[in-house]
Amino acid sequence: MDTNVFFSHFAQHFSHMFLKTDHKLGPAYTWGTHQIDGSNIYGPDEAWRRKLRSLRNGKLRSRMVNGEEWPLSVAEVPVAMRRLPNQRDEDLFALGHEFYTFSPGLIMVSTIWLREHNRVCDVLKAKHPEWDDEQLYQTARNIVTGEVSVLIMQQYVKHVSQYKFDPLLDPTVIFDDGIRFIHSVPYEYNIMYHWHAQATDYYDVGDQRFTPNQFLFNTSIPIDYGIERMVDAAVRQRAGKICGRNHGASTLKVAIETLKQSRQLRTASFNQYRKRFGFEPYTSFTEITGGDRELARAMEDLYGHVDGVELYVGLMLEEPRVGILSHTMLYLAGPTTFQGLMANPLLSNDWWRPSTFGGETGFDIVKGVDLQSLFCRNMKECPRVAFTVPK
Repeated sequence: MDTNVFFSHFAQHFSHMFLKTDHKLGPAYTWGTHQIDGSNIYGPDEAWRRKLRSLRNGKLRSRMVNGEEWPLSVAEVPVAMRRLPNQRDEDLFALGHEFYTFSPGLIMVSTIWLREHNRVCDVLKAKHPEWDDEQLYQTARNIVTGEVSVLIMQQYVKHVSQYKFDPLLDPTVIFDDGIRFIHSVPYEYNIMYHWHAQATDYYDVGDQRFTPNQFLFNTSIPIDYGIERMVDAAVRQRAGKICGRNHGASTLKVAIETLKQSRQLRTASFNQYRKRFGFEPYTSFTEITGGDRELARAMEDLYGHVDGVELYVGLMLEEPRVGILSHTMLYLAGPTTFQGLMANPLLSNDWWRPSTFGGETGFDIVKGVDLQSLFCRNMKECPRVAFTVPK
C-alpha cells in the first residue's frame, strides 16, 4: 500500500470525533454523541462551542498571520487544551478537541475546517443577506458536518477498504423514512482504531526533518511552514504499516496500555471475535501471520495455543489482506463506522435535503466535496491532496 502520512493525520482527526474515552469512569466508557457530528471541529459542548464563535456573520473566531487565517490561541480563547507542562497559552491553538494541540498534523486539518466553515458563511451570507449570526452559524455547521460525512464515505472508506468502485453517500436509498440507527461506540472498536503503528521514524516538512519527539507538541510548525508545505510533505511521505512489528518508542507505550486495559476488561480472545463475526477461527499461529514463522513461534511461546491470542494482538499481527487493514479488523471497523455515520440525524430522509443546508447552494457544497477541492479552496496554493503517495 502507498498510504501516506496525510491519511494518518486525517484518520486521527476523524476518529477522535467519537473515540472519547471517559477517563473518570474507565476505558470501557466513551462520552459524547457516538456519532459523526463535527464535535471535533466545533467543540464537545455548548460552552466550548460558544467560546470558539465570533458571534458575527456565523463565523468562528480566527486571526490572520502572514496573510492566512488561523485559529486563535488559548490565551485569547480559554478552552482546556491538553499540553506539556512547559507550554504557554500563547503557544497553543484553541481547537474543537482537547488533544489536537499534540500534533501539527491535527492542527493542519483543524485549520482547514475552520477556514471552510468561515468560507461557507460568506457563501451563505451572500445568498441570504437577511440571515442573522445564529442561522448562518448553524447552517454552516450542518454543511461542514455533511462534508465530513461525504468525505468519510466516499474517499476515506474507499481507501481503507480498497473498493474497486466509488462509494456514494445517499441516505435516501437506505432509509424509507425517519432515523433508524441509535449508535454506541463499543470498546472493541476503540481497540481496533489504535493505528499508532502508522507513525513514522521522522517527519519531513519543507527542508527540515523532525524526529517524533521534535514533531509532536510542536505548535510552531504549522505557522512557520504554512499549510501548503505541510500538506504537500504529508502527502509525499509514506506512513507506517499497521502491524505488530512496527511500533517505535513513541507509540509502544500506547500498545502496552491498550493490552493492560483489554486484560482489565477481560476482553474475549481474537478467535472468539472471529467466530462472533461468522468467520472461521484460526487453527495455527502461522495462519494468523500469513506464513511468518518467526513471528508465529514468538506468539506460540507466549500464548501456547492459538485460542489464547488476545484481540488487540490478533488484530495487529494478522496479515493485512485487503487494503491497509487485516481481514478481521476491516470487518470489525466497517459496520461500526457505517452506523456511526448514519446515526446522525442529518443523514436521514427527514433532513437530507436542501433546506437543511440553506438551500441548493449549500446542498451542492455538501454533495460535491472531495479532498482536493476542500483543501485547495482553503490554501493559497494547490498541491496534490490524496491518501496515497505519488507514484
